[in-house]
Amino acid sequence: MSPLPTVRFNRRYYVDKSFNNPGCLQVISRIIAIIADPESYQTWLQSTRAQYAAYENAIERGVHEIRDDVERDDKLFRSHFRKFRQLPSELLLFDEYTPWEDTYIIDLDREVLTIPDAAHLKLEGFRRLPAPWLCKVFHSLHLFDPPRRFDFPYLQGQEMRAHGPLGELVLGLDLGVIRGAYPEQLLTSLALELPEPDPKIEYKHRMVTPKTDISEARKAFLTFVWALTLMVYDREIILFGREWSPDSFPFRELAFALVCITSDQASFHAINRPHPSSHYNDEDPYFRYGLLDILLEQETPGWIEKKWTSTKVPCLQFGSMCHLPGKPPGISPTETMYWFQGVLISLTLVTDGAAITKAVAWGLEQGRSNFQIVVLSLFQVAFAEVFVDGDEKPCVKWSEPLYLSPKRAEHCFGAIPQKPFVPTDTGRDCEEHSHPCYLTSTAGTSQRLQRNYSGVAALVNFFEVAANRRAVSKSNGVFPMELYYRVVDFVDCDTLKACAGVSRRIRHYCHRKYRLDDRMRIVAGPFEILPGMETPVLAFDFEDMTTGEILSLRRVCAYRYDRLRGSPTWVPIVGMGDRRALIPQVVIQFQRAGTERWLTGPPSSEDES
Repeated sequence: MSPLPTVRFNRRYYVDKSFNNPGCLQVISRIIAIIADPESYQTWLQSTRAQYAAYENAIERGVHEIRDDVERDDKLFRSHFRKFRQLPSELLLFDEYTPWEDTYIIDLDREVLTIPDAAHLKLEGFRRLPAPWLCKVFHSLHLFDPPRRFDFPYLQGQEMRAHGPLGELVLGLDLGVIRGAYPEQLLTSLALELPEPDPKIEYKHRMVTPKTDISEARKAFLTFVWALTLMVYDREIILFGREWSPDSFPFRELAFALVCITSDQASFHAINRPHPSSHYNDEDPYFRYGLLDILLEQETPGWIEKKWTSTKVPCLQFGSMCHLPGKPPGISPTETMYWFQGVLISLTLVTDGAAITKAVAWGLEQGRSNFQIVVLSLFQVAFAEVFVDGDEKPCVKWSEPLYLSPKRAEHCFGAIPQKPFVPTDTGRDCEEHSHPCYLTSTAGTSQRLQRNYSGVAALVNFFEVAANRRAVSKSNGVFPMELYYRVVDFVDCDTLKACAGVSRRIRHYCHRKYRLDDRMRIVAGPFEILPGMETPVLAFDFEDMTTGEILSLRRVCAYRYDRLRGSPTWVPIVGMGDRRALIPQVVIQFQRAGTERWLTGPPSSEDES
């Protein structure tokens, strides 16, 4: 595939289709000529910004705003996808149709050319380079097959081939030479500076250790769902995470999705259920109209009709800039501190004592004296609890930060690198690939989940404790508990979540068999199973509530649309109230375990090591 030029304007990304044609070299040559002349460059920059500003306004009015009294501008929508691969968003999503290694970004906001695996190059700085270097930098993106070299097994041993009239210039390209010869003129950093961690807490305090046990089926499942979500968005976080401030759209959306899933406020939309008479359920609109396939390709208006997701309002596509009238884009609060289910959520670049102190002060200013705090960065989470001591002074119990995944801030691209950037996951069990099918290495068992995603496991437990504290103060009611249990068995999922907050006993009953949708629930697990391979995978016992049948199911990879048919499959819906979003790339699929070897004893030797 030829490289995809992506334009960034007003923080939103536009992935262009039109450069995949023989005329792309002429277009790039024109850009080189424009940059070389200061006056032409400024004229081009202003006119291009004006062009994208007008286009953004048109998309906002005709597509992004969801209104019942105004129809979507289908002509504008269709014309957009003739030129672009996805609707503009501040969260650039890479997939098999928009692979990161085939993309470069012209940033009109910061006047930078970004080669995702190499460097950030100043557009203005190109004027100071010799013409041959300009050709090498630009044309290398288009003339190599593959476009750039990676430290991935499937590229090892392949020869790099140059095509086209300027191919001889490309063979000598070495970004390392550019770094050495023209660092100040050409290279820049887009990464935000991370402050040095400040351990000091300005209140009386003591440290505690958060609970990370996820031996219960519900806790293991929720931890697994977020591990899968992180794997799906791994490339975006690795390539752009260091650029995101806590108040940025991508940071807020990912953090709020994490909070929704780990607090059990997300729902799971079933897109394929076991069907006794056919290979798959052809009554499901996702399969009848191929909607999921379109969602994975992202050629959608950014939202889904409510009749297809059983929500009361249209459901957004996660990462979309669509919104209801008068509401901000996405699903997350626009603030970096907010209350969620009685817990104070604080978003920050660094989870340290200073961040905890700031959150405590903010909560006290809100008139609270006893409350829990979650301090979140993209890579770590810390917990705190505020209470009043005998002297009527606030005291803080707090935890050391835990990592949310094997990814670390120092592994992200963004700063000026000293060597070519190769995005890789880290950790003992991490694979080099970022793909849902490779999740087994870090999350194949509950032990691996707990070890590699300890921060997520702690979040699940933390929200459980907070919810239990809210529920314990409420009455069990006047009727026998058995009657309440019977009623709970027949309510829908949304009502069930509300019932779980009535009392602690009812909450325990609701979670004893974890409901995914109105038909399927998890009744036992987590288990480990060896499906004909060395690495164990996660498994649970599910109950089909319409038939009473118990199904032993194991997790399988579900990346391509044609692999979904025939197995129970869900996609998460995150958000609260009338601001909800479906995450179509996070496909949670299980299949019958069959006769594979079950591991019911202690963890495998690799897990024990």
